[in-house]
Amino acid sequence: TPLQSASSNCNSEVAKLFVSKGANVNSANTFGGEVKFGKIQLIKLTPLMLASTYCPAEFVQTILAAKPDVNARDKTEVTPLVLACLNGSAPMVDLLLKAGALPNVGKESSVMMAARTGNADVMKLLLAKGGDANTKESERGQTALMWAAVEKHPGVLRLLLANGADVSARTVAPAPPQGA
Repeated sequence: TPLQSASSNCNSEVAKLFVSKGANVNSANTFGGEVKFGKIQLIKLTPLMLASTYCPAEFVQTILAAKPDVNARDKTEVTPLVLACLNGSAPMVDLLLKAGALPNVGKESSVMMAARTGNADVMKLLLAKGGDANTKESERGQTALMWAAVEKHPGVLRLLLANGADVSARTVAPAPPQGA
């Protein structure tokens, strides 16, 4: 949509115009895109998701003023907050949390993403808003503490431990393919 184009280019003036003319702030695209952390394929992105990925927090305020679903998920369960954590943007994370974003939503929550990317300021914000220090990803049961350890993020490790992360947690073997 035109609003998605304005959001992916961080054009506040154009986005405000589209919103004032009734653009749907929850409309999702139907194509994939690349974000900054590896090659995570995202499908069905809303303008807020695009803005959370590519734009400064000031631009996101333009989209938030139109009251989008701050916990919308793409087909892979990624939320705008997860994307802000992916980029390590503490101002963006703070803005989304204040707008009602939930830190424990999605297949891989924002706490898991913050543990992977290692921004301690982002993790502090998430934990202060109810982020679960013992969150696990659904496939193998890997925890945020495990991700922070693997990625060598001591500041995040200390925060997770101070918030009750389980040092005895264990992963599980993935289920065998059906028919195997």
